[in-house]
Amino acid sequence: QDRLQKRPQFAASESFEFELLQGPPPNVSMAVSLITHLNEKDVRYLLASLRRYVRPGHVFFPTYVPRRSEGANPPESNALSAFRWTLEDMREIAADVGWLASDATGPWHRALRRFAPEHHRALRHSLLRLTAV
Repeated sequence: QDRLQKRPQFAASESFEFELLQGPPPNVSMAVSLITHLNEKDVRYLLASLRRYVRPGHVFFPTYVPRRSEGANPPESNALSAFRWTLEDMREIAADVGWLASDATGPWHRALRRFAPEHHRALRHSLLRLTAV
């Protein structure tokens, strides 16, 4: 019964038009391998757009690939390019547009190892917990 009342919503938009979603804003959202393909300008635009749409306290869980060395990201967002970020990069960008960021990688990796061990490449992704402030 409870499951029947919970209906995930999806909307496709190249410019993060969250208003395409019907009903009230959700309390939680997730994006897997999206920030991985966005430059800083587009990450900021994504987070600012989502922040305008959701209420304070909303929790957004995006994955990203951590940067382990000093290397430049590509100049333009691209589905075929990989963008890498430090946790500090993500915290600064998020704070600038109304989010409080923390690392949620531990639970993410434990869930992947338990429920999807065949997808070991997913372990290169870290998980952020962004809370709308």
